[in-house]
Amino acid sequence: MPEIFGRDVSWTTIGTVSVGTIATTSFAPGIILWGLGFGKAGIAAGSVGASLMSSAAIANGGGVAVPKNKNYLLTNNKSMEMEVL
Repeated sequence: MPEIFGRDVSWTTIGTVSVGTIATTSFAPGIILWGLGFGKAGIAAGSVGASLMSSAAIANGGGVAVPKNKNYLLTNNKSMEMEVL
């Protein structure tokens, strides 16, 4: 049996903790963003996400910066052009 911090630990415990850690780090960011109001259909009205978007628009003089290239995930970040709507 392996020893962690001076205690004997079973392989089952190690496996369970590993799977739990992987699941938490995989799903937690999506759940947190969804809870803030960011979803598949866009940003929910009245949510924290909508408040952040409003603050960004006010800070940018009333517009929101969006990428000109709709395939922006496939482009190099250094060459990304932005336009204000």
